[in-house]
Amino acid sequence: MIALDGVVCLIDAVFGLEQIQKDQEVAGIGESLRQLASADVVLLNKCDLASEELVDRTENVIKSYNSSIPIHRTIRGQLPLEKILNLDAFHSRPRLAADFGQIDHDHDHEDDEHDHFRGISSLIIPLPILSSAQEDILDEWIRQILWNGLYESEDPTPDDQATAGETVSPKLKVLRCKGLYSTIEGNHIVIQGVQTLYETTVVGRNRHPENGKLVLIGTGLGARIKKSLESLLMTND
Repeated sequence: MIALDGVVCLIDAVFGLEQIQKDQEVAGIGESLRQLASADVVLLNKCDLASEELVDRTENVIKSYNSSIPIHRTIRGQLPLEKILNLDAFHSRPRLAADFGQIDHDHDHEDDEHDHFRGISSLIIPLPILSSAQEDILDEWIRQILWNGLYESEDPTPDDQATAGETVSPKLKVLRCKGLYSTIEGNHIVIQGVQTLYETTVVGRNRHPENGKLVLIGTGLGARIKKSLESLLMTND
């Protein structure tokens, strides 16, 4: 059986920050930003050729796009293989729980500019213990978000209609989603998605139910997105 173990992103410590900054200026989402938002682990290579200050700045920018991601500083790409193999990033409950712990820590200490860096932001949505009907609602909601771009945080202003000095609202685009929730029957389920690809995996059965979380990384995210799911789940409580 072939399965996706995790997404590894390699970044040049000397020129990586420059490329990220260039991609911030292009229309839409630059390729380096897509890769960062979708990655499960980052290798920051050639650290021996870059100053400590530049490496630190690059790490901070990486974290501003994907706050939970592990970053490994390397020289000539050398590091233990267990850091990038057998990550089980798409099906591991402990790994996802660790990611959420890091996200919570980062959000406790970051400001709005860090959370919404250059249009890409991360949004955390708490999930209650779900009934079977609520599971179906969550599944449909995620599909609509990923495939149809529904529940926009606000109506985007087209570039050709924006006046000078006016902020253009980014269009909703989810680059990565991850989540963990429990059902009233005691099933624990992991959610993983990269752009339009999305799947759920049962990682435990007959366990004590716990409240969960859903994390979205992308553009156009905001309070309206969060409220849309919360209201749907509440009306079917």
